Amino acid sequence: MFLLPGKHKELLFIIFIAFLLTFVGSRAIAYFGGDSFSIVVKGVHIHHLAYGIVILSLVGLYALVFAPKDRDLYKTAFFYGVGLGMVYDEFGMWLHLRDDYWIRQTYDAVGIICALFINYLYFDSFWRKVGRKLFWPVRRVKAKIAHRQNRSIQ
Repeated sequence: MFLLPGKHKELLFIIFIAFLLTFVGSRAIAYFGGDSFSIVVKGVHIHHLAYGIVILSLVGLYALVFAPKDRDLYKTAFFYGVGLGMVYDEFGMWLHLRDDYWIRQTYDAVGIICALFINYLYFDSFWRKVGRKLFWPVRRVKAKIAHRQNRSIQ
């Protein structure tokens, strides 16, 4: 499932930290820097959402074509987190399609993403146990069906 078995949590942690740093950094620059960091081309403000999409696209292409290993895999995870942070920093804007940078849905989305990362990074064994207990009836039905199919074949 993962490129390097046993390394997936380290990679997710790197993605998570890069995501958080990018989000916090983007918000700090927007709050303290104002328009001094904005890029405007022919009267059109280029949002960092666009840069995030480009970064995610390039990282995805790189990961698929070159299948990075070892140290390069960690760099790839870092840049994926940066792209993810840039895109979700402006989540509310692309959800509502209006130029309102401080919209609440962005904070909600980032909070949900952080909660998902934290739950997977630190509580995965808990969720596996919960899943086993919740889905035992499904496994039981599947076992009965398989048993009946095996009996009918014989």
